[in-house]
Amino acid sequence: MKKLLYFGCIGEKGHYLWVNEHDRCHNCSTLKALTGIEDVTDQFIHTIDGTFVPVVTDQGAYRVSIVPPFTIVAWHDYTVDQRSGSNSALLGVGFNSPDEIIDEANQQFPSVMKRQPVPLYPAVPV
Repeated sequence: MKKLLYFGCIGEKGHYLWVNEHDRCHNCSTLKALTGIEDVTDQFIHTIDGTFVPVVTDQGAYRVSIVPPFTIVAWHDYTVDQRSGSNSALLGVGFNSPDEIIDEANQQFPSVMKRQPVPLYPAVPV
């Protein structure tokens, strides 16, 4: 079972966990109801913001983290919210690589991916 979620801004300022470009999760109960993904706590959902981005703050440089059941691809994203620390993250379940997650995000979250000013690329640790 492959599932992809997006954390960040869609349409306006405000970082939320999105199942698609129209539906967002407010807590683990809605996450389970909308996706069937279990074993995720409300605490985890509320700590995604800024936790997984790379040290490099360049727009588009991403960092990969593994937090079961998710593979997380996160980057600093100032395309909607220009405040310091603004970020986006893709949370994939069942994917084999960050490239596969990004490819699926282009299909599932086109408004997010089209607004990125540069292609996403792995961050080089400093």
